[in-house]
Amino acid sequence: MIDARSLKQFSFSGHDTFHLRYAWLPKAAEYLQNNKGASLNKYDEIMANLGIGKNMATSLRHWAESSKLFNRLVSNGAIFHELSEIGKVVFDDDGDPFFQTQESLWLLHYLITSNHKKNGLWFYLFNIFNETVIIKEEFLFSAISWFKNQGVMVNERSIEKDFLCCMNMYNSSKLVTKKTEDLALSSPLRELGLIKKVGNEFRFKQINRPEIPGSVISFCLMDYLEKNNFQKFTPFSELLNGIKSPGRVFCLTEDVLQDYLKDFTKNTSGYEFDSTAGMQQLIKKSDNKLNKNIMLRRIYE
Repeated sequence: MIDARSLKQFSFSGHDTFHLRYAWLPKAAEYLQNNKGASLNKYDEIMANLGIGKNMATSLRHWAESSKLFNRLVSNGAIFHELSEIGKVVFDDDGDPFFQTQESLWLLHYLITSNHKKNGLWFYLFNIFNETVIIKEEFLFSAISWFKNQGVMVNERSIEKDFLCCMNMYNSSKLVTKKTEDLALSSPLRELGLIKKVGNEFRFKQINRPEIPGSVISFCLMDYLEKNNFQKFTPFSELLNGIKSPGRVFCLTEDVLQDYLKDFTKNTSGYEFDSTAGMQQLIKKSDNKLNKNIMLRRIYE
């Protein structure tokens, strides 16, 4: 199980208060595919190619790196970007190059909220925070206290800006019609419906039916198991509530997670799910390491 004390290098801000837009990641991928060795840090080129201002170009680079679909590399003092192994699958012609499927949106949510090094506030919200109702002042107090307890220096103004950006990015009450002009300003993660503003507070949605594609859950589950060194026995409670676990990040109920685990073991040799009451666990039966990239490609089959 991932221990919060082992996590280092939390980062805040970087998005210039702009949430992720629909077209940004596909356009960034197309730009890098057509310009080998290019950098998303060259804001003049990004502005010219994508038709956005400098602050948005800075935000685009932040979300590209935060998504884990792109890698930031340094060679001889020069910074450049390229598609990550996950990004290559997603933006391949056989994947989802225009980022139009629900599979891609759920995958993106997992990748962003499990990336504590780039998205400290997003990580805290979906991995540590235990309430179903989000009241701004109370949430900020608990978040700041938690990070300070981890020995992390935090700027309270930056944390507040992150909170506003995060809520704007997920708030499903801001869903708009899919007109071109609307999509240019909207966030794709609102479609997931995980957070909705009700009055002056925000509320989490619990996923109580299998509405997330099983292939996405299987990939994220395999990624979680890899982070935990493919331990032989993984308690159900860890898969439900553990840091960066599918149950936690996707706000799954117990029953739905059980259904996903049964589906996972049915389609994955080497694992079985023991559903005995009181000692539910995922059991690794084979020493063969499973390739999570195979799971990733299944998402787009």
